[in-house]
Amino acid sequence: DEIFRLALDQMKAMRDKAETNVRNGVEPQGYFRDLVSLNERLGEEQKTTELFLWLDQNQPESAVGLYRMAQCALIKSKVFEPAGRYIDPQSTFERIVAVLNAHREYLAIDGPELGPERKAESKRFCEEHFCHSVATLVALLVLNGKGESAKSVSEKALLELDHQPVRDALANAQSGVFPAPWP
Repeated sequence: DEIFRLALDQMKAMRDKAETNVRNGVEPQGYFRDLVSLNERLGEEQKTTELFLWLDQNQPESAVGLYRMAQCALIKSKVFEPAGRYIDPQSTFERIVAVLNAHREYLAIDGPELGPERKAESKRFCEEHFCHSVATLVALLVLNGKGESAKSVSEKALLELDHQPVRDALANAQSGVFPAPWP
């Protein structure tokens, strides 16, 4: 179908322009975000990985600020080593807990906008998000030879949310196994 092909070509052109801008240091945060999103839609996350690895080698100061956006593509590409340089276990864990606590505060609101079904759905979402985030962090730490940090994060995570799914995900992560992809 011609319209689909034209739209696909336009998406690829936008992605290629974003890549050029990132390589040239033009608004790298915004253009890298665009590139990551377009590559996800195109199923070409490997191109995100390739650009990030280029940045890591050629513009490490930019790579520091872009790692979090590249992390999913790097994991999907089975490129774990950059995480060892760019992830600070403590601040990453604190950010994950801050998101969990923000969800908890939202759930504590007592009003008509949050009925019982929506509240239960939101609670499940925040617990799954926490579980996926901490298990991903732990697996990355393990795969980068930071077992003590992984153990510490796991222990702290269970103090925040001690549920069987979290325990299971952390046990797998301690073996370097990532949780299943999650939205």
